[in-house]
Amino acid sequence: MRGPLPKDPATRARTNSERVPFQLVEIPNVEQPDLPDYFRYEGRKIKYPARTLEWWEQWNGSPLTKGFTDHDWSYLLDTAVLHAQFWLGLGNVIKIAGELRQRLSKFGVTPADRARLRIMFVTADEAEEAKRRADELNGRVVATGNPRRLTALSFDHTQAAPSSDEASSDA
Repeated sequence: MRGPLPKDPATRARTNSERVPFQLVEIPNVEQPDLPDYFRYEGRKIKYPARTLEWWEQWNGSPLTKGFTDHDWSYLLDTAVLHAQFWLGLGNVIKIAGELRQRLSKFGVTPADRARLRIMFVTADEAEEAKRRADELNGRVVATGNPRRLTALSFDHTQAAPSSDEASSDA
């Protein structure tokens, strides 16, 4: 069991730095490989069932596959064999179902998996709006001493503060 989801960093009491820094690696665009015509099971060549062929085709259009490497596709090809075995009823389908679930969770297949991996689907309009709002807020932020933590200011800094004469005449 994985336990509860991590809290939003903005609401955490401690602001400890991350244990391990991220390593950014530029990756080339890797196309989805073709599914082989068959897989081997107990020495026999077996064709993939229609359900596995449909499942493999779904990956072709999935936004989750953006940025996949050759290793990711290789892992998914191995997972396709399990998918086929499950749908054909080959072997212990209970064990296969568990392994299939675990493998697919690493790719964010279900909404719960995506929440755990912090993946959120947005439309192009939503992404543009989120970027606009972030740019707007980034224009009105001050550092709190911690370069990883910023505080957004909620006032319009472009308007001048009223003078003391104006403030007293309003009273």
